[in-house]
Amino acid sequence: MITLYPEYQIPAYQKLVNHFKTNAVALLVMATGLGKTIVAAFWAKREYKKNRKGLFLCHDTGILDQARDEFHKVMGHSVATKTFFGTDKDWSADKGDVVFATFQTLRDCNPFFTDEFDFIIVDESHHGQAPTYKEVIQYFTPKKILGITATPNREDMQDIRDIFGDEVVDISLEEAIANGWLSQVKYHILNDNLSHWKLKKIVKGVLEEGKRISVKQLNETIFIKARDDKTAHTIQNYARGKKKVIIFCENILHAENFQKFLPHAEVYHSKKSKKHNRKVLQDFREGKIQFILTVNKMNEGIDVPDAEVIVFLRCTDSKTIFFQQLGRGLRKLLKKKKVIVLDFVANCERVAMVQKLAREIKEYAGNHFELTKDVLHVSGESFDFIFSDEQIDILEVIRQIKAPFYPTWQEASVVVQRIDGIVNQNTYKKFYRSDKRLPSSPRDVYHDFPGWIVFLGGKEKYFYPTWQEAGIAVVKLGIKNSDEYKILYKEDEQLPSSPWTYYDDFPGETRFFGKKKKYISEIPRLAQEYSSKNDIPMEKIVTGSNRKVLWTCLEHGHEWMAVVYSRTGKQESNCPECGNRIVGEENSLAKTHPDLAKEYSPKNELPASKVIAGTGKLLWWKCSVCNSEWPARGAERVKGKSGCPECAKRNRKKKS
Repeated sequence: MITLYPEYQIPAYQKLVNHFKTNAVALLVMATGLGKTIVAAFWAKREYKKNRKGLFLCHDTGILDQARDEFHKVMGHSVATKTFFGTDKDWSADKGDVVFATFQTLRDCNPFFTDEFDFIIVDESHHGQAPTYKEVIQYFTPKKILGITATPNREDMQDIRDIFGDEVVDISLEEAIANGWLSQVKYHILNDNLSHWKLKKIVKGVLEEGKRISVKQLNETIFIKARDDKTAHTIQNYARGKKKVIIFCENILHAENFQKFLPHAEVYHSKKSKKHNRKVLQDFREGKIQFILTVNKMNEGIDVPDAEVIVFLRCTDSKTIFFQQLGRGLRKLLKKKKVIVLDFVANCERVAMVQKLAREIKEYAGNHFELTKDVLHVSGESFDFIFSDEQIDILEVIRQIKAPFYPTWQEASVVVQRIDGIVNQNTYKKFYRSDKRLPSSPRDVYHDFPGWIVFLGGKEKYFYPTWQEAGIAVVKLGIKNSDEYKILYKEDEQLPSSPWTYYDDFPGETRFFGKKKKYISEIPRLAQEYSSKNDIPMEKIVTGSNRKVLWTCLEHGHEWMAVVYSRTGKQESNCPECGNRIVGEENSLAKTHPDLAKEYSPKNELPASKVIAGTGKLLWWKCSVCNSEWPARGAERVKGKSGCPECAKRNRKKKS
């Protein structure tokens, strides 16, 4: 018969018993390898002695078989245990004292009454919130229900505590390893497929030059594809002495291919039959095969206590799956000295995950540590995590990438002002590394960034406080226009590069560059063409104004609207009608090209008197010889091109 370990199993059992005196539900959380099923079996034995009937639920037949064996060890073979798989031979299962069944079976075929069982134990209860599983749990109305799991937190954020209540017992993997309740762990992160020179380049860029990259970019840059034969050779070196090895592969195809590189290896996954998987697992337990390659099939519940090597070839960001797989080799045995973990995962997040695990174990053991290149081992009596110089660099880069900045620029500014020597943007670039919470580019982080002078604690504005003072400096420099200003403003550091955006009351370039305003009345030609119909007198309109006014042609009396600066700039605009830009009486097709006007087709929208002969638009024409019509641009016809195509065809035929 089995007895409970006094250090942690007996206290866990006592907590359950006391809790159920006043409660109907309980949640038992114990790290993989601590024997949570054994504790549950002792509690079930107590209930059985009170003539109470129980149901053990889980999601996997392999776990079900194993759990039934453990219940026999605790309760003895006099207790009638029955397994219900939904087949004809299982219909006597209702006569069992404790019935073992899967969620899937009861969902598809459930012969039991809702009040059939006095107590229910739900193994791997973190699955309990899945809709199909929850439906089975809610079907029954037991007096007591116990959920047991090593990993209570689900990835989808659904809380199993809504079903089982808060943890009555909660022993984490970190606490169990630190206290020596599990097998001694020796953890190796084997990043042999690392590009060292690329990592050095990134370390320099991120840690020394303040460059920003993502973790995804880091992964894609520094890791290269590992060779399976080389990885297999490393595994065999650590597995000498015929140590049993569990290997977690990326996917089923990877597991099938990797099997070729290892002798005495078998695959164990969901695509294989139940018969195959049971035989492989049995052969592995009996030592007939040394290596078992799996994907997710052995994450939960399947125990092979004497497995001495755990190998990770697959990448997962899930802490739950990581802990489940790691737990396959943690069960403690007298003949087993330690479990060796070989982690080949080429993933920066995994390095950080292992570092966090090592730190928390160390803290449970009563010590704090700072992992550096001088301290590469995180060790205790029951654990040893081994890191490399390159992994320390990776952790530093990740820390910098994910470093939380000061939440406001005001808080960051206070810190900056405490650091002696930071007086401008250039010195900030050198010193911001002294505090990892200072961003390399505060203007990109803080949306309300006030500018470097305020941020650095300057009492005065860096630029001239008013445009008038800046304008005086501009005149002294001899700058006459914006083009000269763009080149020469660097001679005076107090001049902003763009005064028109810096000064809210910027008066315009004329006044800023110290020029006197010039009005239309001072330019004789414009003064004569300025129409008397305008509301504002020409003496009040500046030559560079963007005001649109009316003008009168001195030669023909044409009138048109134009912006003032368009008439006084480098490309002066004159009467558009005289320049053949608009149609008038004197420049129409009918007036300038009467011969072409005869072929101008009535199909056109405008008459010949409203079209300029040299227009670039397509017009319709009608041949005076054959009466055929064709489209052609006015400009082409003026040049003698694009004549009647039908006449041209006939001429070509005559020549041939």
